[in-house]
Parts: sequence; structure tokens; C-alpha cells
Amino acid sequence: MLIATYLTLMMIFGGGSSFSFDPFKEALKRDIEDKSRRKELIAEIDRANDAYKSYKKDYKEISKILKETSARHDATRGDFRAIILSADERRARLMSELLDARFALHDKMSAEEWAAMHVPVSEE
Repeated sequence: MLIATYLTLMMIFGGGSSFSFDPFKEALKRDIEDKSRRKELIAEIDRANDAYKSYKKDYKEISKILKETSARHDATRGDFRAIILSADERRARLMSELLDARFALHDKMSAEEWAAMHVPVSEE
């Protein structure tokens, strides 16, 4: 499972509040013996997690603005278009940040380590 792919599907179909990067970090702690490499790899996971948390904060703010705009009788199509464009730009930035983290991890790991890290996603 790719982090960015999973998050994309999660953002499209919902369920974002239950996502966690912890299984990836636990897999790294379990499978990477070299402490300095493990720390470096976990830093990449933390970078992806920080990007996701920032996006969630932005998403809440954009949702608030959208609700407020929807309640305004004088809101124009342009008002909504600006909000949607802002949300799209933020989502694109998140996807770019997550892909950067994914490829940074990929470049620092062997194929065996990579395979071990990709744990099945819970169906809960």
C-alpha cells in the first residue's frame, strides 16, 4: 500500500479521522536494526504525518468558510469558486508532500525493507 494512494482514496471517500501513520512507524521500528537509519526513516514518516495534520487543519478551516459562505444570501458563484480552488490547491500540495516523503523512504530502503513496511490496511 502506498501512503499517498491510501490518503487520496481516504480523502475522496471519507474516513480520514481514523487514519494513522503508526503502523508504518512500528514496522520500521521492528524491521530496521540500524538506529540511525531507523531514525532517518521515521523522520520521513513524521514529515508525511505533519503534512497530513496540517491538511486536516486547513480542511476544517476551508469547511468552516464554505459553510459561512453558503449561509450568505449575497454569496456569488465566484465566492464558491475561490474556496474550491483554495481547497484543490491545498489537496494538491498535500499529495505532493506525501509523494515526496514516499519516494524519500523508497530511496533509502531496500526492496525487502520496503515490502516488510507495507502492512495490510484494516477493513474497520
